[in-house]
Amino acid sequence: MSQSVRRRSHRRTWLLLAVIVVAASSVAAVWVSRTNPTGRVDQSGAAPVVTLPSVAAGSPIRSETTVGLPAPAAPTPTDAVSRYIDAEIEANSVASYGELSASDRAAFDFEDWESGQDERPPYVSFTILEASGETVVVDAQLTPAINEVVGVIPGRAEVTFEVIAEDGGYRVSLNDTAMQPRFPDRQLAAPVAQSWVTAVQACKSDERSALEYDGSLLGTLGLTESLCGIAGTIGTPQSGTYDDLTDPSIMLSAFGSDAADWTEVATFTGLTGVEKLQVILAPLGDQWVVVGGVAVP
Repeated sequence: MSQSVRRRSHRRTWLLLAVIVVAASSVAAVWVSRTNPTGRVDQSGAAPVVTLPSVAAGSPIRSETTVGLPAPAAPTPTDAVSRYIDAEIEANSVASYGELSASDRAAFDFEDWESGQDERPPYVSFTILEASGETVVVDAQLTPAINEVVGVIPGRAEVTFEVIAEDGGYRVSLNDTAMQPRFPDRQLAAPVAQSWVTAVQACKSDERSALEYDGSLLGTLGLTESLCGIAGTIGTPQSGTYDDLTDPSIMLSAFGSDAADWTEVATFTGLTGVEKLQVILAPLGDQWVVVGGVAVP
């Protein structure tokens, strides 16, 4: 076949293909216009769209990988402690968990660590007092509290952190860390108890309540009602501690064994029909508050 014949054959082939393509396009356009008058592409058969949970600005992105891979170890023991407390102040459980030693992270499941934020010391501020080797001593300010879940949280404490050399730096070892609470002067408890008894005798519920903690009073049921309007004159109470309680189990069952370290007791006599009245107090920040009372007929 000559070259001119081959060229004409090729041109006819390309023209035929062009006609087929144009025709197919026209059919498709007609079909789309009938089934989708808006002309928009129907994506209902596409892969489903997954909406990710929103993350507030500045919030850490949490995942199993994030929690499982802590930040690089702190360069010094004081840096390790500072980073840990700073994270706790910010309520950043991911960051504080990442500052713990490997043994601590193995002992604490992260979900329990995160949900237990309210059960750990609520740091407000701190000052490094001294650092020696892998021991760092901190003067910490905390948010004071007293309740039957966490017991007593002091407003101030001296915390001795032990730090472990790990991962080319240092991490905090809570297992070896100790806290020494700084409670208010015990001599301040008796005047509070005396004011409380005076308010109870005078049936001044507002004045009485202002000297109590937020929970239900422990000890003798209906004590304040029975003492309202009672005759007698109270003098200076006899100060005592947990071991002087008529029934120490009152405090033990409510606040645990730590109650033995901070319970203050003021014992009064002179009330008509009452052999002795024990007023039980606990520290709250820099003051003492009444948490219960026991009347011995």
